Amino acid sequence: MKNFEIINFKKQVIAFVVREKYKTSKTTFFSKEKNSLQFGHIVKKRGNVIPRHKHKKVKRIIFGTPEILIVKKGQTNLKLFKSGRLVRSLLLKKNDIVSLIDCEHSFTFSKDTILHEIKQGPYIKNEKIIYD
Repeated sequence: MKNFEIINFKKQVIAFVVREKYKTSKTTFFSKEKNSLQFGHIVKKRGNVIPRHKHKKVKRIIFGTPEILIVKKGQTNLKLFKSGRLVRSLLLKKNDIVSLIDCEHSFTFSKDTILHEIKQGPYIKNEKIIYD
């Protein structure tokens, strides 16, 4: 099991996983600049400062609903699909993080589990396509 893994389908990144044991000594962004939801690991030394700032209002056109899920408790088996075809099955445990960029996905919970979910908004009712 790798501590950081990019999952591709036909040369397209569909998801990536950052395991609890992932370590780096420098700031690293896992998502590509073009991804509509950015995710990174920020590393700062004692005494460093990020100056007061805000982000400009920029009009963006976003397709899809990328998600980031953090396993806070328990574990889940995540299945990733593309065009109905199973691409990968992953066991996610406490403090693992997955970014779902462009894929169908399902979860099976073998333990009581708490997930934190971060996704692009605004929320639109009935935006999901349920296959099963």
